[in-house]
Amino acid sequence: MFNNLQETLWRKTNAFGRRGMQYHLRTLVVAIAGILTLGLATNAAAELVIAGFTNGCFGENCKPPSALNQAPITFAGSLTYNSSIFIVQTTGGLADVNLGSFSLSSPSPVVQGAHFNLGITFVAPMAPDVLLLDLMAPDPPSGGVLINFDNTPQHITFGSGPTFGTFDISVNDASIRPFETTFLTGAFSQTAAVPEPELYAMLLAGLGLLCFWRTSKNINKRLKRNVSIYRNMPRATF
Repeated sequence: MFNNLQETLWRKTNAFGRRGMQYHLRTLVVAIAGILTLGLATNAAAELVIAGFTNGCFGENCKPPSALNQAPITFAGSLTYNSSIFIVQTTGGLADVNLGSFSLSSPSPVVQGAHFNLGITFVAPMAPDVLLLDLMAPDPPSGGVLINFDNTPQHITFGSGPTFGTFDISVNDASIRPFETTFLTGAFSQTAAVPEPELYAMLLAGLGLLCFWRTSKNINKRLKRNVSIYRNMPRATF
């Protein structure tokens, strides 16, 4: 009789343990989905490091070289472009960047209708090269040159799967005065990026341990209660 009662108690307890484990597994799945959603929602706020270099060329249909450290190039004997190497980190999803410099060694060069093309090569994150076109014009009041870029932001994508991300880049116009050097500037605007996989791994591992601890604690409490009930039951006499 007591053996049967004990077997019944333990069978019910084990059934409770299985149901409890199934319940917490469902809770774990829901929590994981919530963490992934939260990670994606807050992803845009993560900062991004962008590194690369620039090159340029003068001419309507020219293509800038893709080699690092391009030598200075000169147009009309006086307008010189110097390439740059950059590495910046976004703050609040934004970052300014130096894309090279122009210098003018003599006033009033003949530049009307001439073109300058800017090439940007990204090395971190690895992303396609960008070609930005401009139309040069004289600046009679100063005797300098106006560099008029298409200021429309260029959309850049990089990576795939868990490393996929996007950002925009735009270039500012430049006004170069005689005997001065003017920096060519631009701006990065982060639109999406994905946190490192290690972040998700740590979150999921911690959540799994927490759910396992809660499940074990509940099962142990139920076991102790059933054992207490069993011990306090009146004993049959024969």
